[in-house]
Amino acid sequence: IQHQVLSYEGVEKALVVLDTSHSSLVCYVVLSEGNEVAALRTYLASVLPSYMLPGHFITMESFPLTSNGKIDKTNLPSIDQEV
Repeated sequence: IQHQVLSYEGVEKALVVLDTSHSSLVCYVVLSEGNEVAALRTYLASVLPSYMLPGHFITMESFPLTSNGKIDKTNLPSIDQEV
């Protein structure tokens, strides 16, 4: 799923995780300027089966990083901040 998100031209960075408290996939994404989540959703619907589509998309300026330079998944925003 994450590979398909990253293959979209307007996506700079992406992370897809399972939110176990809501039982849904969440796509955290950094989009290049001028791109919108609606276009990304449409693209993903054309290349992924419906059960693999993320239920929530959250756009971010950048991802929080750990001291080792990896994405800090514990500091990602909740789905309440969805776009």
